[in-house]
Amino acid sequence: MKSQKVQLQQQKVKQEDELFWQWKANHEKQLMQVKKDSRKNEFELNKLNALYKTKHKLFKGNHKELQELLKS
Repeated sequence: MKSQKVQLQQQKVKQEDELFWQWKANHEKQLMQVKKDSRKNEFELNKLNALYKTKHKLFKGNHKELQELLKS
């Protein structure tokens, strides 16, 4: 009787341990995915900012040229 209780207790501990490691692996996988998505979003934001700055400089340059032509 005692050995059966011990075996059941050991089995229960083993199952809980397995569940914990499965949870941990899943949690780490989700965390890595979030970090990956974050890096992608940051890259896209930087790319759009660079494009905006380039277009803004181009627009400012064209605007100055137009003003100079109109003054002439």
